Amino acid sequence: MSFRLHDTLSSKPHAALTLHALPCAGNSAEMYRGWDAMLPDWLSLQAVELPGRGHRFSEPLQADARQLAADLLRDTRAAATGPFALFGHSMGALLALEMARQLPAAESERLLAVVLSGREPPGVGVQTPPRRAELPEDAFLAEIARYGGLNPQWQTLPELRALFLPVLRNDFALVDGYAWAPFQLSCPLLAVGGDQEPDFQPAMLAGWSAYSAQWQGYRCFPGQHFYFEVAAVRQQLLHYLREQLALLLAPVLAW
Repeated sequence: MSFRLHDTLSSKPHAALTLHALPCAGNSAEMYRGWDAMLPDWLSLQAVELPGRGHRFSEPLQADARQLAADLLRDTRAAATGPFALFGHSMGALLALEMARQLPAAESERLLAVVLSGREPPGVGVQTPPRRAELPEDAFLAEIARYGGLNPQWQTLPELRALFLPVLRNDFALVDGYAWAPFQLSCPLLAVGGDQEPDFQPAMLAGWSAYSAQWQGYRCFPGQHFYFEVAAVRQQLLHYLREQLALLLAPVLAW
């Protein structure tokens, strides 16, 4: 069964590169609203919508990372006619990695790069509870608050909390249930994040070098887990992505 992958149609049909952006836990494609307009015409950012939210709200949630990545990869391959890249924040980074891992070798040249945001390599950083999705509500909300993702309206609007908590519990189950195994991508890999992440130190991002034969390094920006919510920092991030992707794309276009 095929789904509409993105929340909007491309406004740059002749872009040389499409950057598919995957959301974090509990969020939707809406978190990337306005990003595409801040990028040049050669680079189209398309926000990926996950089942159970946004225009896919009526679809069942999916807590199996490998199956969800397979579904998203199928639709990404169908939507991308040229080179594409993947950007994921937090849970989205895990999904982007798994999509890249599952990409058939025959199509590997189409994937220009994977960009991981706000996600530490496995085995480093703060050791979180193993089954956070099953925590009592107060403890679960406290876990969300650690990342700065607790909506203040949840304290006064219990119906809103009841609507979004199942999505968050599903997504935390997806992250905590993912079984990491050694693998190495053939495409370029780079990492970004805030310099005040709650779970890890910035230098720990270098650990992602083991997961790609073409490690491109990491860059940290001012802020915590949702560092790019600050407009000035978001501009810095997008400027960095534009520079890095342009360098990687140049040899492809020359060929």
